[in-house]
Amino acid sequence: GFCVLYEKEGALREVTARYLVGADGAGSLVRRAFFPEVSIRRYVAIQQWFPDENPNPFYSCVFDPDTSDCCSWSISKDNHFIYGGAFAPKNCRAMFERQKETCARFGFRFPEPVKTEACLASVCVFT
Repeated sequence: GFCVLYEKEGALREVTARYLVGADGAGSLVRRAFFPEVSIRRYVAIQQWFPDENPNPFYSCVFDPDTSDCCSWSISKDNHFIYGGAFAPKNCRAMFERQKETCARFGFRFPEPVKTEACLASVCVFT
């Protein structure tokens, strides 16, 4: 089991458990403590919002090994079509645009985007 010490309202508390789950992402303190050898891959997640031209909600998961070793996604939300994916930091925007061009050949429509969002993303790689 595990024994976790923490402070609450100035008092030191203790809790024991049979299992310990770190649900705070790839940079998890629990992951670093118990699996220090696990490597972290860094990506740039990019997504764009477009006016939704589809008569029905549309959701997809896209795998394009020519542009990324991660998946991309599309969702319908609040009268918008959102397309995004995770890309290696080097040339991430070019790979995102290249992936959109490939998807357009399969019927995806990308009018002028309403907004573009991006953030860094980390992924644990267990081998």
